[in-house]
Amino acid sequence: MKKILFISITLVMLITTSCKDDIDFNYHNIDPKYVVEGSVSNIGAEVIVGKTMNMADTSKRIPVDNANILITSSLGEQYPMLNVGNGIYRAKENFKAKAGATYTLNVGIDNATFTSFSEMQDTTFIKSAWFAWEKVVSEDQLCCHIQFQEIKDEENYYCYRIYRNDSIYKWGVMSDLGYENTMIDKTIPCVSRQKIKDNKEDDKERILFDGDHIRLEVLAIDRRTYDYLYSLNLGVGNYANPINNFTEGCLGYFSAYSVSSLNLLFGYDKVLN
Repeated sequence: MKKILFISITLVMLITTSCKDDIDFNYHNIDPKYVVEGSVSNIGAEVIVGKTMNMADTSKRIPVDNANILITSSLGEQYPMLNVGNGIYRAKENFKAKAGATYTLNVGIDNATFTSFSEMQDTTFIKSAWFAWEKVVSEDQLCCHIQFQEIKDEENYYCYRIYRNDSIYKWGVMSDLGYENTMIDKTIPCVSRQKIKDNKEDDKERILFDGDHIRLEVLAIDRRTYDYLYSLNLGVGNYANPINNFTEGCLGYFSAYSVSSLNLLFGYDKVLN
């Protein structure tokens, strides 16, 4: 059986934006596949549907605008998704996922039906965030600290994201193991002091500059989403596929999550020593 190496377009941005080194993917010549990227949260719902080109083709994937999409919840609610063009489907503006409910995404395209599910989590909140110089493996690193409230009395999983000027800069996932019922202080290494000093063209995407607009997000995700994102992150380094998140061979993912965010204006005069 031929190995299909797939990383969703949305999620691959979470990885490659913070690392400009070229990755030589050894694609096999395969038939086109449907790709679905869906999410429901405390701020809305969106599903993006496309179809891959043959892996030998360098074209972008083709948007699919003829899908029938329905999101249902374990509370008995139904949310038809409306096509807004370019393969994007959205719920009405008043959609807000409810903590504790399990949401199921059904996507019908031609004679195929793809299904995935995810449980909505309680919402955490970011208490504070700052940048500081830290010693990491004997090298000074500019690090971002995000302090957020652990959701109490539950087994929790989180995805953290740093955006720089509205583009993804860093991301990762973590569990609450060792942080149960406490305030979490997550340290995220960003760039070394030496790379900032050298200011080489190849490192421009890694280096933070005075005046950069920073948006920090912490997503409370379920174990199913955590496993998918964790495997996706591992797969970049070892050329492996992430675990399946959909039935019937569809590529992509579906996640229910709550999100908390905080905005900062970066400046080296604010970095702690």
